[in-house]
Amino acid sequence: MVDYARWYPCSARASCRFMGFTVDGLTPAFRTAGEHIRFVGLEATDR
Repeated sequence: MVDYARWYPCSARASCRFMGFTVDGLTPAFRTAGEHIRFVGLEATDR
């Protein structure tokens, strides 16, 4: 979540707020939230 917050700070704050996490915009808060959120990576394939 820390990397995502660096690239998309507004979206990261909104996502955390939506999922019930309180973040103050600082790295430790996003790191704590990220420890409880499952992230999924998607990869495009040719059909």
